[in-house]
Amino acid sequence: MRFIESIRSVKEIFINHEGADEPIDRLRPCFFRGAVNRCSFPTGAYKNPGIEPGRDAAPYGFLVLEKLIFFCVYRKIENKEGKRLMEPLRLAICDDLPEEREKLLCLLEQAPIPTVSTQFGNSEELLKVFRLGDFDLLLMDIYMDGMTGAEAVKKIREMDEQISIAFTTTSTDHTLESYRLSVLKYLEKPVRQKDVNDLLRLVQIQKENIPRLVIQQNGKVQKIPLSELLCLEQKAHHLILSMRDGSTIQFYGKLSALLPQLEGQPFFCPHKSYCVNLAFVCGINKEYQCYQMADGKKVPISRPNRAKAKRAYEDFLFARTREMG
Repeated sequence: MRFIESIRSVKEIFINHEGADEPIDRLRPCFFRGAVNRCSFPTGAYKNPGIEPGRDAAPYGFLVLEKLIFFCVYRKIENKEGKRLMEPLRLAICDDLPEEREKLLCLLEQAPIPTVSTQFGNSEELLKVFRLGDFDLLLMDIYMDGMTGAEAVKKIREMDEQISIAFTTTSTDHTLESYRLSVLKYLEKPVRQKDVNDLLRLVQIQKENIPRLVIQQNGKVQKIPLSELLCLEQKAHHLILSMRDGSTIQFYGKLSALLPQLEGQPFFCPHKSYCVNLAFVCGINKEYQCYQMADGKKVPISRPNRAKAKRAYEDFLFARTREMG
């Protein structure tokens, strides 16, 4: 019941917000942070194994309401010209000093690109709840008690190769390691507004330019980020796309018609009716001769493709290992 009330409170906060008559793109990101912070979340409302019994679940409540806020505020509201407005970048801020996190939040509130942020007081707290695709950008302090930021980033890169990462630090001694971990940028403390603005613009450009699969569903064109796509499956005259959030997209079409869009990307067709994203393959099940996918799905490998499927997966793993240094 309290969770339902929390959702209602977000709606009320938005409707009653003193700047509600302003163009939505002028509302500052602090509004969203304040809306979530003003909600009351029962302990464990967000059912994630990283939340310990009795621990305050409010920081994780953001993850529950994030899609609701995007849907209600950004995705369904257009400006006077009828143009869809920019979705906010989803940020994770990890620093063991509350005052440093607050400084970053203040800079983000003044930035020209909208953001929504979740705070973490140490690396362990972040790793407990981190999931592939939850964030667009991670602002990570390096020197923290317990696990360092660099150590945490190594673990995060094993889960998510796409997320943009920036170190916030007083030292640049980790330059070589940052390169190996594909860290986008250093933000030297005290962090400047210009550096934050430049970083957000860079992340936004990367987000807009990520490879996408263009499809037509119910007469409407959709552009699906390939990093969100696990598998394409042909069933009779329909195509079924399995997404990494567990959802599926179904529409009329032929798999062969979409394959040219996947050229040069880490996709492989182990069977005439399937094409998989190798980034989400956990291994090859020799007993059943199939790819074991990250979502638990087993994708069959046809007999003629067994050797090619094995080689494609091994080549992908080798290339990824080499890229990560």
